[in-house]
Amino acid sequence: MYHKILNVSNIVINEAPNKTGYIVKINKTETEPIIKFENLVLMNNENHTIETYPVRTFNDHLTAKIPFETLTENASKKKLYIEGIEIDGDTERSVIYSIREQYADRAVYQSNISINNQYYIMEFYSKRGIELLYRKPFFKME
Repeated sequence: MYHKILNVSNIVINEAPNKTGYIVKINKTETEPIIKFENLVLMNNENHTIETYPVRTFNDHLTAKIPFETLTENASKKKLYIEGIEIDGDTERSVIYSIREQYADRAVYQSNISINNQYYIMEFYSKRGIELLYRKPFFKME
């Protein structure tokens, strides 16, 4: 499997209306050699696949849903990728893409979650790909 970078114009992450997970919406830009997007892939820091989620395509938008339970198992750093099939000459090949927003590095979405009865702030951060970062909240005592 090949690894490439997928430049996208915008990424929007929101909580699902039924409160069971997060909806990831990606506005793709130039994806000429890519003929099909298959899955959104959640990997751990050692690049082992944790879970895959099917991607739906509507015009220039890719949409996938990530359930809460896969994000609340532990507070280790995770990364999001997209699996796709592209044409290289006459052959089709599977490629995994790091998702990179064309704008500055930023926090795409932030949420408070509970892991093993401890509270964390989980952040979807766009840098050289989409990373899920966890940190303990800071409570100021007065």
